[in-house]
Amino acid sequence: VYMAGDNSLSDEAADDLIEMQMIGSNSDREVVALIDQEGEYDSRAYRVLHEGLTESALSDLNSGWGDELDMGDPATLRDFLTWATTAYPAQERVLVIWNHGDGFKRVAEDEESYLTVPEIEGALAEYRDATGHGPLTLIGFDACLMGMFEIAYELREHAVYVHGSEAYEPQEGWTYNHLLYKLNQQTTNSELAHHIVNDYIESYRNGSVYTSYSVTAAVVDTSKLEGVWDKLEDFSGQINSVLPVYRDQVSYSRDQTQRYDQNPDYRDLYDLTINLS
Repeated sequence: VYMAGDNSLSDEAADDLIEMQMIGSNSDREVVALIDQEGEYDSRAYRVLHEGLTESALSDLNSGWGDELDMGDPATLRDFLTWATTAYPAQERVLVIWNHGDGFKRVAEDEESYLTVPEIEGALAEYRDATGHGPLTLIGFDACLMGMFEIAYELREHAVYVHGSEAYEPQEGWTYNHLLYKLNQQTTNSELAHHIVNDYIESYRNGSVYTSYSVTAAVVDTSKLEGVWDKLEDFSGQINSVLPVYRDQVSYSRDQTQRYDQNPDYRDLYDLTINLS
């Protein structure tokens, strides 16, 4: 779990680390976290245990690292992944990027720094080149507004599944204590995908974690994305071909399309197709 908490979510980062310790690592499961919070010189790398933490020196991850990391630097993500999956190998590997999210524009904010999705893709490619590892089982975003086709498509070669929320996430984010205990050697990939979505949604639906608004989550099978890209390319071409005659109607359909953010670029693709038809 890549916990970029050097921002307004510093307290929530500490809370989620506590949730992880409610379950922790065992003979079936390794839970490893790199966390940076709002203070100075407080970056830490942990193996998360049941009711405890084992800390590793940051120089073990990169000999040039001090105690204050830039989590918005893709090299930090690359080196964390290389260390975590080498020091704590597993048959199935899940990366969770934790922080504020702003769709394709940014995630993992660290003061003025942040990761872009192409930077994440580059970090994953370098990590895999360095280790020889195949694609991750899942890339999950414990962050707002990351459930976009563009994001999943950019990362499609590096994971079997990509997770994201199309809407905002509550500040409490994922409920790790509800999820981690279900992950063991018998867990199938489809069960993993189900748990990541269902446990998050149910935690808020049943009131065990409070939020005043609705939540969304989805896991995408990246093997299906090329087909979606082909259809989307055709769809876009058809819209462009009728714009000279139907510009006002296309603009109106877009304006009526569901969105989850004040940014007018973030529209629900399915709803757009219905409105245009």
